[in-house]
Amino acid sequence: MNKQLSKSDLSLSFGRSINELRMAFRKHMQGKIRSLDLHLTFEMLEVMLCLWRQDGVNQQVIADITLRDKSAGGRCEGQAEQADLSDAGGAAIAGDFTALGIGDV
Repeated sequence: MNKQLSKSDLSLSFGRSINELRMAFRKHMQGKIRSLDLHLTFEMLEVMLCLWRQDGVNQQVIADITLRDKSAGGRCEGQAEQADLSDAGGAAIAGDFTALGIGDV
């Protein structure tokens, strides 16, 4: 009764597990963002972390890191700017990243 899975079945199972982990992490982080009353979306947080870790990166690099298309990254940047979270305004919430469990940025 010990059935071995094919490589394709194992790959599919692994991919599903990674996706489940990703979704659980996203849900956890969204809960933390809400509990801290930060006016951020998870997507904005991803983009901001990219910008803080690598100052001056372009939209294509951000899209590659966050696994999104360039236009989605641009929209998140625009939203962050409107919320005054870019540059000096964003420094004010940098301490909250520790509370989110992200650590130093």
